[in-house]
Amino acid sequence: MVAVLVAVPIFLVQLLASAWWLGRYRYGPAEFCLRAVTNATVPTWRRDPS
Repeated sequence: MVAVLVAVPIFLVQLLASAWWLGRYRYGPAEFCLRAVTNATVPTWRRDPS
């Protein structure tokens, strides 16, 4: 029961943080690094302002 009481708030914080991050940036941090290594170029970090 204690695990659920700890896990649910952590999950909710992650949901809010993900929505905030993906509203501003095109990729998550891990995907950005993987794309940079795979494509041998630095992808655009910020989302287009349109």
